[in-house]
Amino acid sequence: MSIPVPTVHSLGDVYSSDALSAQKGRYDQIRTAFASAFDGAVPDFYARAPGRVNLIGEHVDYSGYGVLPMAIAQDIVVAVAIAKTPGTQCTIANTNPKHAKFSFDGANIVIDTKKHHWGNYAMAGYKGITEALGLTSPRSLYLMVDGVIPAGAGLSSSSALVCCIALAVARGHDKVLTKLEFAEICTKCERYIGTEGGGMDQSISFMANQGAAMNIEFGPLRAFPVKLPDGAAFVVADSSVVSEKQVTAATNFNLRVVECRLSALLLAKLGGVQNWQEARTILRAQNALNASFDAMLALVSKHFHPHDYSLTELSGLFGLPESEIVSSFMSASTVEARSFRLFQRVSHVLQEASRTAQFKTVCDTAPDATTALAVRVARTLAYYGRV
Repeated sequence: MSIPVPTVHSLGDVYSSDALSAQKGRYDQIRTAFASAFDGAVPDFYARAPGRVNLIGEHVDYSGYGVLPMAIAQDIVVAVAIAKTPGTQCTIANTNPKHAKFSFDGANIVIDTKKHHWGNYAMAGYKGITEALGLTSPRSLYLMVDGVIPAGAGLSSSSALVCCIALAVARGHDKVLTKLEFAEICTKCERYIGTEGGGMDQSISFMANQGAAMNIEFGPLRAFPVKLPDGAAFVVADSSVVSEKQVTAATNFNLRVVECRLSALLLAKLGGVQNWQEARTILRAQNALNASFDAMLALVSKHFHPHDYSLTELSGLFGLPESEIVSSFMSASTVEARSFRLFQRVSHVLQEASRTAQFKTVCDTAPDATTALAVRVARTLAYYGRV
């Protein structure tokens, strides 16, 4: 994936023919909103980043395992104009009136993670890309955001916004990066807003292939297209139940990351790994133990119990003070946590990572994509749905 993010000059190079008319109308509306927000200014260019749906490999990327998502047509679009006046101020508006316009100094970005503002994701993308590019005095930009990815629906609207802003800012400074470079930078960007994702969302947004799912692996980051059964249709339905990752990070997403980290470390220690403190992901623990998925699950059954672990119990198992466990193995947003579901987390990760590998094998070993293959794929996903 050492391919630069492409630049196109026609909407027909981005959208399907049946969607083109609606997209032309949409971009006209973005242009009108831009002029209204920025005193008649006209965009110099547009950046775009798609959302994604994950077919299989849920909650395993931050444990080091591969995932199998695909990009969707729904996207974030950012219209960009470079200000004619000197300075480092960036002003961001949104076509959705419930998201107020705001400005910040691009040379001194401070993100208040305690305030759950939509602009935090935009500022995270801006901050991450300017730091990665060494832009200590970035240009003054006007940005108009338009999104058609349902927010909080599990389709990575927030990550797409981070990616799109980073792409817009890089182009606004005449910088050309590869898809891989953007994916790695944007994965780090989201840590500025207090979430500890593993990189799937950002990677598929930049590295997707049309007409294929992608098997994305980490350490190092790489992506491979996976051919799905011919004629397969995936229905992506929005339940309208909103889950805002940033808002609930301390008690949900980030806590789950910490529980997986503690599980990995405990597996390595109880399995007799000498440098167990280095096994901070379940994949690292598995590699250190040189064990198959079945062998790892057997170790989990032997050493773990299904009840919540307390910090006091973990202190005894690790042979470390509680304070050291908190400072060494937990994140800033989860330091108050005192109850950890280790058995459930590690069991899910190992089972799901194994299913993901099986799914890819099924697709790879039947290139003609027969009906029988479609049935096998559906059965694999059915098991995934029961987790």
